[in-house]
Formats: sequence, structure tokens, C-alpha cells
Amino acid sequence: QPAKAARYLVSALALLVGRGRIDESMPYLHMLEGLPSRSIAASSEVIRMLLEIAKGYWSAGRISCCAQVCSAGASVARRAMSGYGEWVLEFTTLLARAHALAGALDEATEVLSDALRLAGESSDSRALARVYYGFCIVSEMAGDFVGLEKYSRLCLAEAERDSSSQLLHVAHSARGNAKLALCEWEAAREHLSKSAELELAASDVRALAITYGNLGRAHLYLGEWEEASEYFERSIAVARGIGSSYTMALSLANSALLWTRRGVVNEAARRFR
Repeated sequence: QPAKAARYLVSALALLVGRGRIDESMPYLHMLEGLPSRSIAASSEVIRMLLEIAKGYWSAGRISCCAQVCSAGASVARRAMSGYGEWVLEFTTLLARAHALAGALDEATEVLSDALRLAGESSDSRALARVYYGFCIVSEMAGDFVGLEKYSRLCLAEAERDSSSQLLHVAHSARGNAKLALCEWEAAREHLSKSAELELAASDVRALAITYGNLGRAHLYLGEWEEASEYFERSIAVARGIGSSYTMALSLANSALLWTRRGVVNEAARRFR
């Protein structure tokens, strides 16, 4: 009874991943992978659980697991009745980010191009902003700063049109990162400050830890070392609080830049390590 097994496995994964018991979830994920994809029910409840599972793996740094669940979730959402286009977009944009983080930039671009066609057909600003944000991530990782500038501008325009605070904080973050890449420090500080305010209001601490680090870099390059130090330490504190090793690594690397500028090589080396 594949359908019954699939329902049990998805429920078990949602419970385990939701509680942060990632290692315990792995056998269930492997069993789910062995079932025919059509055995997973195309219901809103199952699709929602799959999305939460994918996000849980992403937050835990299990990128390949995240990509696996996103692929399955997008397939299930496509089989569902009409009205699930937004779910497909959520899965595909997260899948593209997973591909990008794994260094598979061509796969990420292909996934985003498909998502852009889907979002363009609906003329949905929220969907377009998400897809453009995905392109921002791919562009940044590829070192394509012209592309990052372009897509961050488009992302912010769509986010402002939609007026969603959740979208605005990622759009300002992307725009701030683009300005950092282009050495426009004051503009970077402005956008990243707006992003941090929105993330703080939304209690999005994972995003806040990264934004604080980038905001510290903007202050650092402007020669505002005290402000840079404050934001770097905030970034480290938030990252430590959420227990994310990936975010903690970014925070420490950012703070090491300041110690390097100060000429305190031992402390910089310690933080880089």
C-alpha cells in the first residue's frame, strides 16, 4: 500500500524534522525516496508538510535533503488541483537556492527560468519577487554582479508593489548585497538597515544574523569600525542562539575582517579558524 506508506512517512518526517531530530529522520527520507512519486497524496495538508520538511532541512544545512524534498514537493503540487501554483513556486525557488549553495549553478538557473515563466503567466508580484530573489542568490554565487544588480532591483520593485513585509526584507537584503558587491557602501548600509528592521519585527532571527553581518561589513568599509564591531557581535550572538553552524561560520568570518583591519592578526586568525 504505497499511498498509505507515503502518508505515514511524510507525517513522520514532518514530526522529526520539525523537532530538529534530523539524523533520526534520514531512514524515513530514504524510504520515501524509494516509493513511486505518485503514491504521495496531492493534498494541501501533505504539500504543506513537505514544504515545512524542506525548510527544516534547509535550516539544518542538509542541502541535498532539502533539494530532494523540494523536487518531490514540486511534483506533488503540480499534480494537485488548480490553485497550487504558489506552492510550486515555493518549492522551485527553494530548490534553486539549494542547487546554488551546492555549486550547481546551471541547474539552479534552469529551475529559476521555469519558475519565472510560471510566475510571469500569473503576473503575481509576490511570486515574481521570490523568483527574482532566487536569481539574486545565483548571480551572487556566480560572481555576476551585473546580474545581481539587475535582479535585486527587479525583486525590490515587485516586493514594493506587493507591500509584503516578508518580501520587503529579503528584497532590501538582496539590494544591500548588490550594493556591497558594487562598493556602494552607503546605499548598502541603507538597504541592509531596512532589511534588519523588518527581520527584527518579524522575528526572523536566522535572516537577521546574516543581515547583521552584512550590515557590519558596510560599516566596516565606510570606516565606521565601532558600528561594524557592534553588528558583527550581534550577528555572532544571534547565530549562536539559533544553533546554526553555517550562520555562525559566516558571522565569525565577517568579524575576522574587522580584526584584520585593526591589525590584531591573532584574533582574526582565531575567528577565521
